Amino acid sequence: MGDSTVFDLERIRGAAKQLCPQAALLALFVVMVPSTALAEGGELATLWLPLVNFTLYGILLTFLYKKYGANLVKQRSIEIKERINSVASQLADAENKLEGVQARLSDIDEEKAALSRRYEEEGVSMSKAVAQNAKRQAERIAADTARQIEAELQQAKKMLHNEAVDKATEIARTRIGAELSAEQDRLLRKSVVQEFVVQERN
Repeated sequence: MGDSTVFDLERIRGAAKQLCPQAALLALFVVMVPSTALAEGGELATLWLPLVNFTLYGILLTFLYKKYGANLVKQRSIEIKERINSVASQLADAENKLEGVQARLSDIDEEKAALSRRYEEEGVSMSKAVAQNAKRQAERIAADTARQIEAELQQAKKMLHNEAVDKATEIARTRIGAELSAEQDRLLRKSVVQEFVVQERN
């Protein structure tokens, strides 16, 4: 109970200190208005009621402002300050995101340039490899064809040679058969066979 009384007294003293400037202005007004009215020839009794009403109205307005208006203004200023801080924070976040996006775009441009260079190099190396493979394949096909042609020519020569030898042997046998004896025919055949063997070896 004592603490609350002390607290109330302190609050009353604080309110009184806050109202001191307004009370001083009102006191000055109370002193100046009658003296001004008397100087202009008015009656002091007719001014007291409006003066008292004005004074009470001023005190009431000051009290109401201190009790309700000050808190509203303070709360509104706090809300505005919080909103400004929130907007500043959002702006900072947006700037950070913008910097991140710009850095990412720069990285993407660098990656795109690197990929372009790599694909170009791979394309050049691939075209060279394809050309080299085609050249090797053409050379291999030409060599295989030449070997095949050479083998077929050798086989054809051999067949023609055998046919010529057979034909010559047959003709010689026919012509000489009637003129040679059995011993001469045997020696002639042996000589032809030996000559054929020598030709085959060469």
